[in-house]
Parts: sequence; C-alpha cells; structure tokens
Amino acid sequence: MAKRPLMITIICVLFAIIGIVGLAGGIWQIIDTGANPDIVGSVIVSILMLIVIYGLWNGIKVFWYLGLIFSILDIIMAAYTMIESEGINANIVPAVIDVIVICYLATPKVRTYFKI
Repeated sequence: MAKRPLMITIICVLFAIIGIVGLAGGIWQIIDTGANPDIVGSVIVSILMLIVIYGLWNGIKVFWYLGLIFSILDIIMAAYTMIESEGINANIVPAVIDVIVICYLATPKVRTYFKI
C-alpha cells in the first residue's frame, strides 16, 4: 500500500475529533433530555463520520467516494441553511472546509493512495 499522504492524516485526525465530540454531545443530550429525532440524527451522522474516517485512514477505495459524497451533501445542506436564514452564517466555515477537502481528495497523490 502507498504511504498515506500527510493531509489525509491531518483531515482524519481533525474530523475524528469532531465526530467523537459530536457523538459524545449527542449521547449526553439523549441521556439528559431524551431521544429527540434531531439529536438521534446527529448521533447517527457522527457515527457515519467516524466510519468514513476509518476508511479514509486505511486507504479503502469506497471510503474515498463516501468522503466525497458526504462533503458534497454537507455543502448542499450549508447552502440550504444559508438561503433559509437569508444570509451567510456559521455554516460558511464547514462549507469552505468541505470544498477544500473535495479539492484535496481530487489531487493525483490522494487518488493514487486510494487506487482511483
């Protein structure tokens, strides 16, 4: 297997931290207030995020596609939220990060790592 690119390592570590914090926060809210559908949804998204991070970390080809799909969906959701709230809000930062991740996933070095 090719050596993992440094930025994949950095992306995986940062997103794993976000996923773990989201999962812990969601579980804490479920324990504290009950199983609200929004909270359960965020816990599910956090679990999916951690699964995708595992696949990206290990260079599994299908997770390259899933990482790309999840980043695109996140951009769409951020754009929808900004349109609904009639202005740029805190969702712009994750959207910009997702654009950077998509551009990086498309680089030849990363595509070679994932054998794409």
